[in-house]
Formats: sequence, C-alpha cells, structure tokens
Amino acid sequence: MAVNVVTANKLASEGKSLLIYADSGRGKTWCVGTLPVGLTLILDFDRGVETLSQTEHHVVRPDSYEELMEVHRGLADGSLKYRFVALDSLSELEKAIQAERKRVKGKPFSSLKEFGESSELMRDTVRRFRDLRAQGITTVFTCLEMPLDIELGDSQVITKHVPLVSRKFALELCGLVDLVGRLLVRPDTGERELHFAGKRGFIAKTRVHNVDPVEPPDLTALFRKIYGIKETKDTQKTKEEKPAAKSKDKKGSPEPKAE
Repeated sequence: MAVNVVTANKLASEGKSLLIYADSGRGKTWCVGTLPVGLTLILDFDRGVETLSQTEHHVVRPDSYEELMEVHRGLADGSLKYRFVALDSLSELEKAIQAERKRVKGKPFSSLKEFGESSELMRDTVRRFRDLRAQGITTVFTCLEMPLDIELGDSQVITKHVPLVSRKFALELCGLVDLVGRLLVRPDTGERELHFAGKRGFIAKTRVHNVDPVEPPDLTALFRKIYGIKETKDTQKTKEEKPAAKSKDKKGSPEPKAE
C-alpha cells in the first residue's frame, strides 16, 4: 500500500473557517459587513442585512435548503466567484431546516426524529461550506449564543456561553471550524472585541498561530493578518479618508441593530 506522507507545514489550506457568536444586537451582521465588498457573498437567513443597507455587499436569501445547496455548488465549481462567503446566521438556518422538515412530513410539530434529521443536515452544511477552503474560499458563520451546563465529572457542572444551535451540536460545531470568536462589547468604552481565547465562562479558540486572544472586529484586517497580506498605499489612504467621509454622512458607516 502506497502511503503519501507530507510535512505538516505543507498542509495549510488557502481558505479558513470562522464562527462568530454573540447575543442579539451585539453586531454580528455589522462584523460580517467589514468583509471586502465585491469579494463577499452573504447568505442572509436572519433577514437582518438592513444593518448593511448603506453598503453594496452581494446578498442571497435562500428560500429552501435546496437553494442553499445550489449556492454551495456554484461556489464549489467556480461558477460563483467569491473569496468570502458568510452564513448569517446558523441559529436561523437551523430553525428554517426544522420548519422545512416538519412541512415536508406534513406534521404540525417536530418530533425527536425531525430534530435529529435537522442536526444531521446542519453538520453536513457546516462541513460543506467549511471545506470550500480547498477552493481558496474563507467561510464566516454567525450564530446567537446561549448558556450551556457542561458536566466535568465528580458532580461538577459549569455554565459556558456557546453558539445557539441544538445542544448536542453546539460543542461539535466549535470543533468543526478553524476559529471561534465570541463578539463582546466592552462596557467601559462601548467598543466591540472578538475574543479567541476561551475562558471559564465561554468557548473560543483559534488554530491560527498569529491570531491574538483579543482582536478588533474588522474581518478584512483580521484575514489580512492571517494570510500575511500587507496593506497597499491605496488601502491605507482609504482608511485615512474614512473619518472625513463619516463625519460628512453619518449613514455611511453601518452600525449594528438588533438581529
């Protein structure tokens, strides 16, 4: 049997997967809006992209799971050409899948079987979009958060904030992606922060060595850092001009709304 052995430093993929979770209204959709316009496709399940109404981001609102898979096929075969894709949010996607399974089976409510089928479809969906990294596509997932009691053994239980999906899938979801960031707002300054270092009260992680425990919620800057892309003079000039444009038109910079 032929075994193909390579060194670990040659296994880095061209795309990454990032999960951002937070309470409603913290700015998850706003954070997605910091991805580059024209290179990003936003799949809007929350119907919350009003937050980005002042931008020219490309948005698709799939009406069914089949439409979602059609988008995935387009990204996988290259007929849809994007560098980033954002699923906003997994919490709403899971509800939509559950409702669709219930409707297909003609049931007035979901049984344990439908919940189980929905969880399997969620696992498959996250894996499919995560694996677009083989095509050089970076996927960003957003999610609401919830408290989850976790048993440590010896009758010890701790409560952690985790992504709001089915309880059996919440921890597994965090293991499927490269980075898990909890979006928080500092009470003293009102500034948003992405936390990538897990603590006793919440889950977070990074498999990328150059990501700091706390990063600004500018995803374009974050992925430039991850991929080692230096800012051009044009990019720096644009940043310098932004404050003036913002003071001229306050609506030019999207602010988070309840999601």
